[in-house]
Amino acid sequence: MSLRKRDKFAIFVLLSILTFAVVCIMTMNDDLIANEKPRTVKYIVKLKQDISAEDMENLRLNLVGLGANIYKVYNSVIMKGFAVEMPQEFVGALSEDKNVELVEPDQTG
Repeated sequence: MSLRKRDKFAIFVLLSILTFAVVCIMTMNDDLIANEKPRTVKYIVKLKQDISAEDMENLRLNLVGLGANIYKVYNSVIMKGFAVEMPQEFVGALSEDKNVELVEPDQTG
């Protein structure tokens, strides 16, 4: 059984449409994934008491530059640090910073 030219053309068009649809769906999913923001958690970042004002400001700017939301700054004789909302992935690197004493989940709400 031989396919006529018209039938071959119809199959070609159908396969082309299906290929186009698959590419569109895959691209749309990639765009949605790329635009998703990472899940954030609220933390208290306690800094070492002897941190300089300049180092504290640089750390604050670095966190904000990475997309963290600092919603409270502590700068007193009792405590220096930040209340910050950020992705959990930041915690490890931030804990290793020479000016950071501790990073813990914010338990105030």
